[in-house]
Amino acid sequence: MLAAQKLTRTGSCSARVSNPLNTSSLPSYVPALSVGPQCRPYRSSFGVSSRRQEAALRVAQVETFSVDATGSLTWDAHKDPNGSMPATAILEGYTLRPGQVPAAAPTSTLPTRPDSFQRSSKPVVLVRDTNGWCPFCERVWIALEEKQIPYDCVLIELYNKPTWYKDLVPTALVPAVAFSEDGSVVWESKDILLALEERFPATTPLLPTETEERTKALEFMSELEDCGIDKHGYAFMTGGRMIGRAAQNAPGTPAPDIASLEKAFVSVLDWFEGTALTRHTEGPYLLGEHFSLLDVMVISSMERLAAGLPKFRGFELRSNPKYPNTAAWFEAISARPAYQKVCSDDQTLQLLFQVRRHVILLVVP
Repeated sequence: MLAAQKLTRTGSCSARVSNPLNTSSLPSYVPALSVGPQCRPYRSSFGVSSRRQEAALRVAQVETFSVDATGSLTWDAHKDPNGSMPATAILEGYTLRPGQVPAAAPTSTLPTRPDSFQRSSKPVVLVRDTNGWCPFCERVWIALEEKQIPYDCVLIELYNKPTWYKDLVPTALVPAVAFSEDGSVVWESKDILLALEERFPATTPLLPTETEERTKALEFMSELEDCGIDKHGYAFMTGGRMIGRAAQNAPGTPAPDIASLEKAFVSVLDWFEGTALTRHTEGPYLLGEHFSLLDVMVISSMERLAAGLPKFRGFELRSNPKYPNTAAWFEAISARPAYQKVCSDDQTLQLLFQVRRHVILLVVP
């Protein structure tokens, strides 16, 4: 072992909306509580039990990690102050990433470098945002988990994208996926989802396999995109702050009227409830009893709206009695293991919109 460095483990999860650490020496490391498996703050974001969370909060000690001959970083074993659990269990499944953002991530995460695509032994490398906040990245993430396709991740800072990534992806947006079989790179979440269906036919299908039904499903998917439930929902929730920068910043543009934004959102929500979710009556999903890419395309934005609308606009979405089909849809998806592994929690998403998007709180809790 090479010389070990010291890291301080602290135990408070208040105000965990800060950016992940980025330091080569890692002089003061805040582990799982600020960078969970999805690199989001708060317990429910990273799927650990309350008991383990409480144990993590009790840990306040200096621990060491060591660098072996291959350059891998490992934690030396220690006990928490009460001796009831190994402190290293909190980092189970994590890889330390000194000098990178975030400073720790799941073991399926590769260094944020252009050669990571060649280093991966998995058939897919997903490039996503560092914190797991991007709804478009979440679409692809859910699909990979549902289809059980082995994958690695490369994490990109949304506000500090490396030049090599902007050269690789013309839009410079995330997500992107690299396929190990031929080295090809695909971007735009919908295109990635369709590529996964085409390239991995032996995995769980997320579209009908019969040609005619598949065509109908793809047409239905286009309808969902065109309805703009995400766009109208975000506009209502944020007071028009996410309706497009050009329109928002145009000279002389009046401030959006909240009542008008709500009316536009309710109109498309009524369509989602009464038309989209009733087209196939045999199940709770958009294609009936089968979870599909159509659900994947919508759930990540709806998850964010379900978290933010009650807080910012007093509008309940997830369990509104006016929308029983939508409530059943949320409930069915929430029970899926793949979604549970990827989804965020309401508190994190609320803070994200309040801090990042400066959403005005019109509803007093």
